[in-house]
Amino acid sequence: MTPRLKSARNLAGAFISAALAMLAAPTVGLAQERVAGCVLDAQTPPPVEARSITVTFYGVSTLMFDDGESRLLIDGFFSRPETLAGRLWSKPGLVADRMTGALPVSAVLFAHAHHDHAMDLEAVAQAAPEAVIVGTPAVGLLAASRHVAHERICAPTSPGPNAMRYGRYRVTAFDTPHGDSPFYIRWFIDHEPKAAPKDGDRFWSFKDGKNRSYLIENGSTKILIHPSASPAQLGGLGAQVVFMGIGRLGSMPDKAFGPVLTSVLGDRPATVIPIHWDSFARSLDKPLVNTPWPGDKVPLGFERLCAYTGPKRWPVRRMEALSAVRITPAGEVEPVTGMIRDGCDPATWPKKQKGK
Repeated sequence: MTPRLKSARNLAGAFISAALAMLAAPTVGLAQERVAGCVLDAQTPPPVEARSITVTFYGVSTLMFDDGESRLLIDGFFSRPETLAGRLWSKPGLVADRMTGALPVSAVLFAHAHHDHAMDLEAVAQAAPEAVIVGTPAVGLLAASRHVAHERICAPTSPGPNAMRYGRYRVTAFDTPHGDSPFYIRWFIDHEPKAAPKDGDRFWSFKDGKNRSYLIENGSTKILIHPSASPAQLGGLGAQVVFMGIGRLGSMPDKAFGPVLTSVLGDRPATVIPIHWDSFARSLDKPLVNTPWPGDKVPLGFERLCAYTGPKRWPVRRMEALSAVRITPAGEVEPVTGMIRDGCDPATWPKKQKGK
């Protein structure tokens, strides 16, 4: 090859490389923009000091974690509109009352952008002005549309897992499938949104095709939040307590529910606390009731869960609305306030309903 030809080839290669870099730049910038609020912490181990964590249950998969220094909120769905037939309006005053506490909320971790998880996002962000909003890209889109500051949004587009740190909590987000929604709901909402919903929109405006589960580490304690009943390779994480979404678990075919439980719970002894089983069209001032049939067969969901945990002698605890438990550094679950029941005692299960 002549020197002139070699020089031309090198010049062409440099030009192509520069062009590719220019094309890639917006993508890199977008990725950095999306993770601006994530406080990524992939390598730093959790603090060594052991500390108990108090967890309060607000129905569906809304949970508040309190370690004595700061708080973490899962979802923050408090308004709970009584019907899906009309428009959905958030209730900022009610949200603020539910979130009142002496400690700041470091982050709010959303499972996805459906209304029963994220319709109160704007009010939650206002009630916790220092909190980072964490979730799927659809959650990030919703947060940006509700004027949440760019540096407060953590919605990584990478499949993860993504590890973050907020206060003493180390949070790892996992992309997991959404559970088996009824076909008449799935057609409306189980796909990516083209635009963010507005307050007062109908439930089908709150779309999301993704879902996230979270491993929360605080000291030596590991707690898994799996809000949507779906198969996910999470059973090997070593969680001592699993908040397990069982929505639609009772409506799945016989061959489908086993892989869900096996992949999430694995073989390590753990306390299981079912979530996402109650009717979310009911105020928290009233006792929780089942998601009504044909939406689900909740008693059968409890029965299937307990058939899995029973031979392993794993405790199942059913929390009522506004009840709280304390999770010790050893992973033991102790009642604090409200009603905590043996989740595998059929006498304590929600009433059976038509279609069981």
